[in-house]
Amino acid sequence: MDTKEANICFHHSERLKSNFLLVAQTLDSLSGLQGRELEGAEKVMRALFEALKTEIRIAGGQIPSWELEPAELKVTEAEGSVEFGDYDKARENLSEGLSRVTTLSQQYIELLLAANLL
Repeated sequence: MDTKEANICFHHSERLKSNFLLVAQTLDSLSGLQGRELEGAEKVMRALFEALKTEIRIAGGQIPSWELEPAELKVTEAEGSVEFGDYDKARENLSEGLSRVTTLSQQYIELLLAANLL
């Protein structure tokens, strides 16, 4: 991988990390909600999960998709956990997806550091 490709992949992976954190923070806000508020919040979460999966697919245009598939799977699993009201499991799934993306990002950082671009 050349430095231009590494730079593009780095930016996509960093954007994904930010989006994972945003979704996780929103998930944390579901605690303590009840009734209609909870129903509405879960609808918003479904939209955020879909948006995150879209971002993963967009990044897949630059980052080899096989590297991102585990992260997308974790988002899908988190979405299912929210459907069943298991927010702890959803957080765990999101954390695992974020960890995968963070590992990818570190690979690109190392390439950019080796080229004295960071």
